[in-house]
Amino acid sequence: MVRSFMATMTADLGFDGRGLLNFQLSLAGDRYASDSARAAFEHELDARLRALPAVQDVGMIDAQLVASCCQHAPYFPAGKSYPRELGPRAWFARVSPQYLATMRIPLRQGRGITDADVTSGEPVVLVDDLLAAREWPGEPAIGKRLQLFSSTDVAHTVVGVFPHLVTRSVTDERTAQVLLPLRADYAGERWVVLRTAGDPSALLPAVRAAVRSIDPGLPTARAATMDFILRDRMFQPRVFGTMFAVFAGAALLLATIGLYGVMSYVVAQRTHELGIRMALGASARDVRRLVLRGALRLIGVGLLVGVPAAVALAQLLRGALYGVTATDPVTLLGIPLLLTLIALLASAIPARRATRVDPLTALRRE
Repeated sequence: MVRSFMATMTADLGFDGRGLLNFQLSLAGDRYASDSARAAFEHELDARLRALPAVQDVGMIDAQLVASCCQHAPYFPAGKSYPRELGPRAWFARVSPQYLATMRIPLRQGRGITDADVTSGEPVVLVDDLLAAREWPGEPAIGKRLQLFSSTDVAHTVVGVFPHLVTRSVTDERTAQVLLPLRADYAGERWVVLRTAGDPSALLPAVRAAVRSIDPGLPTARAATMDFILRDRMFQPRVFGTMFAVFAGAALLLATIGLYGVMSYVVAQRTHELGIRMALGASARDVRRLVLRGALRLIGVGLLVGVPAAVALAQLLRGALYGVTATDPVTLLGIPLLLTLIALLASAIPARRATRVDPLTALRRE
């Protein structure tokens, strides 16, 4: 669980979250009732935001990555038969042509969404590499066809493949993702994303002023940096991860102390026997070898019982793990090795102490 927590903290997000500022706009009401009005606003806003100092890129998405993304719906690959509304499911989002560049999302195959895709209304999509590998293993995904939301929907052509992104949680890695062009006919909310060269939060007053200069009555809602969003989303995993780390550390410490104490006590109980052996001519090396051989037998029994039990019990955690398997070799080899070294040390120290005791003194203790 600790290694799983560490993996979530260092997971590949699929994008570069540094220097990003996000805010929400809702183009509702009579002023934005037409497609042309929404398109004009987006064009003007893009120009004004790009004119701000330190702004490098500007993009839009209909649902914010990590915080509130995305619509969960079925898709239907051409040539495969599924019940009408029961195809495999994916996360869907609508993005502007500049969104991938703003988020620093690379392309695995093909191209991104272009201005022509937005204006022409051509049914094109981008899919993540998870969907591409799942539906067309060993084949290029470019040119393949998907029907979205319903098996009766218009078939969309795949024009690009992007890496799997963190949509809501880093542990949600099994759900495929699809990106559509964000067109003016979409009347829902929009999230604007700015990539800045400096502190993105310092740019917020200028961003709000730019929006007010176009529409004084349009609020910029839920503004936040991506760093803040990631910290907020990782709060619960961080709390549970810290708890597991504390419990695991305490358990390992108790196991170490207990194992050391038991092995030390077992060897100390043989002081009389060791004294007799030395009185009969056994060397200190022979005594230490005898003690360690006995300790290794006990350790072997412990490993034969403990490792299979650990592997079996670890299966109960399979669904809660991320980035590691229930049979993680680092854990299942590293911890037994550590405890073996502790057991050998716990046996060697009293054995060495026993070899320094005068045989007559050891015999008198009986």
